[in-house]
Amino acid sequence: CDNPQGWNAFANYGNAFYNDHHFQYGYAVKSFAWALYLVNVKGFDLGFSHDQVQNITKMATLFARDYANPSKEDTFFTTLRHKDMFDGHSWAEGYDYSGRILTWVNQQSSGEALNSYQAVYLLGKATNNKAMSDWGRIHAASELLAIQTYQQLSNDTAADSNVPYSLMTKTT
Repeated sequence: CDNPQGWNAFANYGNAFYNDHHFQYGYAVKSFAWALYLVNVKGFDLGFSHDQVQNITKMATLFARDYANPSKEDTFFTTLRHKDMFDGHSWAEGYDYSGRILTWVNQQSSGEALNSYQAVYLLGKATNNKAMSDWGRIHAASELLAIQTYQQLSNDTAADSNVPYSLMTKTT
C-alpha cells in the first residue's frame, strides 16, 4: 500500500475491498492477452524470451483469477468475485454471498465489465486454453444480455416499467 502512515484500505481506491477489480484488472489481462496472442498464435517476435512469455502468462492468469475465477477449489480466489449469476452482470465492488447488505453494490461501467470478460476469452485463445476462452465467452455473453436487459432502455421499454421482470417470467 502506498500510505506512508500505515495500511489503509482506501489508499488504493478500495483495492483491498475488491473495488473495480474486473474493470482495472480487465485492462491488464487484455493487454497481456494481446501480447501473448501476437507471440503464441500469430508468431510475432516482440522480443520476449521464453521465460518472459511464461511469466506474462502467469501474471495475466493471476489477474484473471482474481475477478473471473472458475474454480470453487481455488484457495486463493473466490469464484467469480464480481459476477451476480442471477442477474447476469457484475458489481463494481464484487459480489457478497454472505447475505449482509452492502451499501456500495453498483455497476459503474457495463462496458468495462464486458471488456474484462472479453479479456479472459482472449487470454484463453492466446494460451490455447479452451476452458478459459469458453469461460470468458459465456460471461461476456451474460454480461451483454444483462446490459441490454437492465441498462440500455429503448422507447419500447419506457412504456413498461416491469420489463426486466416480464423478461424473466416470460414462458414462451
